[in-house]
Amino acid sequence: MATPEEQLAQLADRVNQLGQLLQQSQERNALLEGRMQGLEAAGAQMGPAIQALATAQTEVANAMKKDEKKINLVDNRGIGKPDKFSGKESESYLRWRIKTESFMFSVFPEMEQVLNWCEEQENTVTEARAQAAFGVGTASPVDDLKDKSAQIYSVLQNLLEGEPFMILRNTEKANGLEAWRRINRRYDPSTGAKKSALLRHILNPGKCKLEELSERIEGWMELVNRYESRKDSAGNRQSIAQDIKMSILESMCPPEVERHLQLNRSRFLDFDDMHAELASYLETRVGVKLKIESLGSKPKGEDDMDIGGFGKGKGKKGGKGSKGKGKHGGKGKAKDKGKGKSSGKHGKHGGFTYVLNSVACLR
Repeated sequence: MATPEEQLAQLADRVNQLGQLLQQSQERNALLEGRMQGLEAAGAQMGPAIQALATAQTEVANAMKKDEKKINLVDNRGIGKPDKFSGKESESYLRWRIKTESFMFSVFPEMEQVLNWCEEQENTVTEARAQAAFGVGTASPVDDLKDKSAQIYSVLQNLLEGEPFMILRNTEKANGLEAWRRINRRYDPSTGAKKSALLRHILNPGKCKLEELSERIEGWMELVNRYESRKDSAGNRQSIAQDIKMSILESMCPPEVERHLQLNRSRFLDFDDMHAELASYLETRVGVKLKIESLGSKPKGEDDMDIGGFGKGKGKKGGKGSKGKGKHGGKGKAKDKGKGKSSGKHGKHGGFTYVLNSVACLR
């Protein structure tokens, strides 16, 4: 049997073991508490990130829905390719250019700003310059710029002949932006040395007939817009003064219209005001010609209730209308038998054709 001293020693050892176990348990509890606090802090940081991710997913889903519902008025599958351009004097470069731009912009509308930028460049447009102007991180980025430039090069390769085609072939392959710039520099009358000739044509358009005035004014305004849209060597856009454009507009008109504009010039605030007045004058001067055919002879078998069936039919006792050849128009009998013409110019009895010619003139 153990002595009391031995029992006390055993109890002391037991107490020490329990103390160690208690210390280990406390250390584990402290470690778990630290991990819990770390998880709580991470959760607090992850909350905004998760919310931002959910918001981004919602925006992407909404954008996809909008793309699915988007309707384009221009179906490029129904647009035929523009005509070929060979640079001959008989061909209109401006007309070809407008149609070609419409064809390309129906597929890549974002390339309009890129091509406009290319036209204003004096030096070669390289891929590096184009990326610096429209690459990622710029004010107006364009996706897949290199690929779209190559597609423009392919389009021009199929549309150009003669000298324009040689200009294209002498340009870096697949660099459609530089090819577009060179072709515009060569044939656009509002660039390079041709700009002075364009200005002379704008200042001296010559007089035209009243029937041609509206069309000539629209063509003249197109040249003015092209002249004013180009930059000079200093990078500034030049514009023609309002009073100069108003005087040129007067000089294009026939004498009677020119006199009308001169007498009323004090009422015009600027060129747009004068052009609006002239457009209103031309619309009224040309007038309207309306032909109404509400009544006429009815084809055989036509229903009398049809619109063309009103006022049609045979006269009394088989006589057709008031055609007779008596004293009042021919030789008919008194009972309106037979055929004949009335003395008036109203066509057949029971039907007429009314032609209204309304021409309003401003004097």
